[in-house]
Amino acid sequence: MPQGMVVGTLIRNGEMKTTELGSRLNMTNSTISGILDRLEKQGVVERRRSKEDRRIVYVKVTPNFGEMHKEMLKKIEKSFQKLLDTATPEELAKITEGFDTLKKILTNYNEATKYLSPR
Repeated sequence: MPQGMVVGTLIRNGEMKTTELGSRLNMTNSTISGILDRLEKQGVVERRRSKEDRRIVYVKVTPNFGEMHKEMLKKIEKSFQKLLDTATPEELAKITEGFDTLKKILTNYNEATKYLSPR
């Protein structure tokens, strides 16, 4: 799960400083470092040091993994579309209504808790 969170954050945000990544995910530098070590061995991410300040390390998904991820998303979208194509208009309306309700609940929850967040 933590590896997936790291990869997802990098895919959404692009290259990041490891300290910023850890901060976003509420993980310590040592935890992030261990996760990145494993992901780097798997060829999922790559790290580079800043030329201006060698203490700063940037991390991003590898181009190969990025392409694999895009292809996988396309396949998932296609499968999901095929699934939705089998639904009746009434079923699609119920699904849409359910998503609208979920969006309303999440929005209300986020509004109610936004001042409770430690950030």
